[in-house]
Amino acid sequence: MMKTKLFLVLIFCATLLTGCKTWSGYNGTSENYEYYHRSGKAKAWEEDIIELAARYLEIHPYLMDEEMLCYYYYFNQGWKNTFDAEKKEAFLSSVNQLIPQISKMTDLEVLYEMQKIVATLGDFHSMLTDIPYDSGFPIMVQSFEDQGELKYILLMAPEEYENLIYSELISINGVSVSEIIEKLALYISSENEYSTEAHATNGGFYVSIQNTQALKSIGILGKDEYTATFEFRDEEETKTIELEILKASEMSSIKFINKTPMFMMEYFNDEIHPETFWHKMLNDDLLYMQISSFSVDQENPLIQCVSKVTKEVKSRESINVIVDLRNNSGGRNLDGDKELVELLKNENIKNVYVLINSGTASQAVSYASRIDTEIEKAILVGTPAAEGSESLGYSYMSFYTMTNHGYSYGVANTWYQHVPEGKYNALYPEIVIYQNLEDYENGVDTVISTILEQHIKAK
Repeated sequence: MMKTKLFLVLIFCATLLTGCKTWSGYNGTSENYEYYHRSGKAKAWEEDIIELAARYLEIHPYLMDEEMLCYYYYFNQGWKNTFDAEKKEAFLSSVNQLIPQISKMTDLEVLYEMQKIVATLGDFHSMLTDIPYDSGFPIMVQSFEDQGELKYILLMAPEEYENLIYSELISINGVSVSEIIEKLALYISSENEYSTEAHATNGGFYVSIQNTQALKSIGILGKDEYTATFEFRDEEETKTIELEILKASEMSSIKFINKTPMFMMEYFNDEIHPETFWHKMLNDDLLYMQISSFSVDQENPLIQCVSKVTKEVKSRESINVIVDLRNNSGGRNLDGDKELVELLKNENIKNVYVLINSGTASQAVSYASRIDTEIEKAILVGTPAAEGSESLGYSYMSFYTMTNHGYSYGVANTWYQHVPEGKYNALYPEIVIYQNLEDYENGVDTVISTILEQHIKAK
């Protein structure tokens, strides 16, 4: 009720200032919609916003108030109404709050606010797909467990700040990192807090604590500010530095100290594996297999890797298997995925450890859920995944391009359930193990080293 009153006041004030007649807003029907802006750049953006909204209302599972064909646990089909009235109300409210403001905004600001509209759906897959990375700060942080507490640790910075590597980032312009992430969540397409945190601290995404426009959108950085104050803590000492905003094109000229992992498998030290699928024997009866993506790898297909793993399993009377799905953002079903599940049921295999984390999403969550459901000896290990028992989009997405401005966006058009029964917002491991900071500094993968230690003790 309060939001409705505020919106009506906003329309009334805008009417007085512009001299135009009262705007009725967008109610979800494009037919007979009367545009707020009459011409020019603002009208062009309004047309793109209404077009985007209409696309989502037409096919998104949360916004269609009718039964639709849905998929239940590995492509069993059925009809279901997944409509969510609260999400539709929030979606339309966000559209109508943005439109009167666009004449005062830059193109990049409008794009971020359009992403905020999409984020109201709480859908990992639906998002604007090509918002430009205009400028940002030359740092990268990642969350680690340190003495039972989650901290945001600096892993990449210009050479002049080498002494700050592995320090904890406390705040930006006096606002704590946790509060910044909470504010950024309004702009992030996410289904749970684990995915939000991973997205917000990953400099590869446009909605992150490194991104200038993201920080401006949530009020951490002023519109005309060109520097920000970053506060770090190293043990008991606190250090404050001023960092300048850099254009994306300027980043390449910076000499960085970079401690970010190419993969999360620092345990293997100098051994680099660019393949999507690979395996290795960690000892005589513990096999490690990594699936970094469910995308097609023509040179090293999954079925080929599964064939090699099969030989290892059948050549031993007893073996344990680790299937690593951490940081696997998904893809689609591949030749070899069914064969691997069947192989893991082999009586020679005593335990199956399935590794997941906040970077595990989409098809990877579905696959981890399948192994956990069908194989009694399977154990989920790591940290909570980016999605839970349900998913929108998955292998079914529709992509569109804005008519006036050419930017792209994806719309989930299918509801999918990853598990036979139950409802939860994150696939949660039976054994929770966070990457430890001290281990990371020493090139040790905490999850795998813990499994190895327990495995050796059990012998």
